[in-house]
Amino acid sequence: MKKLLGIVVLSLLWFNTAFALPMYVDEDSSKWTMCEGTKEFNNNLTYTGEWKDNMANRKGIKTFSDGSKYTGEWKEDNINGQGTMTFLDGSKFAGEFKDGKFIK
Repeated sequence: MKKLLGIVVLSLLWFNTAFALPMYVDEDSSKWTMCEGTKEFNNNLTYTGEWKDNMANRKGIKTFSDGSKYTGEWKEDNINGQGTMTFLDGSKFAGEFKDGKFIK
């Protein structure tokens, strides 16, 4: 039983390492696909997270110019899925978002 548990644990560790997305450091984000990276936008926004086809996808953090922050899931550059919006005053909305809007 211990041997089986050891095999399972090692397999999970290998799977996590083998399929981690690479960090992208090229300034030309139009080439970013299936990677992780940080992009700063002209309007003082920053997105750090996963990219696919030059769009925020899967999981990431967006910091807005007013200091508020969204941490959670993305789909094709839109806030979609489970996440948390944290505002400057400390208040939070946590739950499901669709097309950038909080669903109650």
